[in-house]
Amino acid sequence: MPRVSQIAEGMQTVLTTIANALGREIGFIQRFRKLNGSVYAQTLVLGWLGNPSATLEELCQTAACLGIEITPQSMDDRFSQKSSEFMLKVLESGVEKV
Repeated sequence: MPRVSQIAEGMQTVLTTIANALGREIGFIQRFRKLNGSVYAQTLVLGWLGNPSATLEELCQTAACLGIEITPQSMDDRFSQKSSEFMLKVLESGVEKV
């Protein structure tokens, strides 16, 4: 059974290094931006972990806490088939890693 510290370390890797690589691999992130795979995944995971019914505005506040300014419209524009594939792969990586 993994320890809490091992789970935390695994999830940190998934939500940073792996999320960035997956974003590019899947084609969700096509060019270098401030909102990369890591920040997008962290915004959704942490935003909805804090409030499962978080609004776009609240997700934007989570992104701001991560150092990225994004409008609700820009966040909404990113919800797509590619972002769904990306988040599924992030989830699968998390389950595999932990």
